[in-house]
Amino acid sequence: MIPIRGTAIKPRVESFKERLRQDSRVLGASALSNVIGRDVQVCPFGAEGKTEILQMPGLFVDHDFVKTFGVQMLAGRNFETAHSTDSTAFLLNQAAVDLIGWQEPLGKQMNFGPKGQVIGIVQDFNYASLRERIRPMAILIRPGWSSYVAVRLAPGEQSTTLRQLATVWREFEPERPFEPFFLDDNLNQLYQKEERLSFILSAFSMLALVIACLGLFGLAAFATEQRTKEIGIRKVMGASLPQIVGLLSKDFAKLVLLANIIAAPLAWFAMNKWLENFPYRIALGPRLLLLAGAIAFGVALLTISYQALKAALANPVEALRYE
Repeated sequence: MIPIRGTAIKPRVESFKERLRQDSRVLGASALSNVIGRDVQVCPFGAEGKTEILQMPGLFVDHDFVKTFGVQMLAGRNFETAHSTDSTAFLLNQAAVDLIGWQEPLGKQMNFGPKGQVIGIVQDFNYASLRERIRPMAILIRPGWSSYVAVRLAPGEQSTTLRQLATVWREFEPERPFEPFFLDDNLNQLYQKEERLSFILSAFSMLALVIACLGLFGLAAFATEQRTKEIGIRKVMGASLPQIVGLLSKDFAKLVLLANIIAAPLAWFAMNKWLENFPYRIALGPRLLLLAGAIAFGVALLTISYQALKAALANPVEALRYE
């Protein structure tokens, strides 16, 4: 994304794009008014059959927007330079069609200043934060309103490509610095709060797991020591290794199972409350909670098993002598 607002490039944006496309590593270029992922300004639109003015976001682009961003067409056609009337034409997303209520939107009249026809319907895409539901949006051709040039680059050799883009920039705008940014980096910044939360929760979860395992290890050692003679007698009487391990583990297993039963609904409630911040989200099924419980149960059994195996493998004569 190359900001061009207030530069000498803005009135010559088509020439700038054409010069960029001479590099084989540039797969596409489009001028547009907003950065996808940030919010798009709300504008007043008139629509055929509607007496009230519609207030919805408007994205102002050039003819290369759909191709550069890979926007999917659901019906109709894209903007084309061969059609002079496309300068006043509209593309609508599916959410806008649903809002207006048109059964056959293609060819319907809308106006934003001059009137124009709806020539195409695009699939809904997220143009704002994922914390918001996709809203109705109109896309119009207004190259003069552009604030950015989006450049789709071929994979690899980014530093070399950026140096070439900088060279082209200086040909058109020698007075101002070249300050591009990558769209994915910009999108990642929208979710830094979630990334920090993820790191903090992961760190504290690992710490809690380590403390819990240390506690279990200590309790298992204490319980084993208390039952040393019992273990020796059982072995002398013919108890097998699995029986001894099961004897020492079952009480702890019951407590871990009880802890999972208590924790599962609390975790499900907390995760669902957090996911309510996002209109498009995963569904939390029972399998996820069962998997988490199984892992916790497995870690607990591994922690206990060391002491249980140590006691089960000990010489029963030594156990009977134990005071």
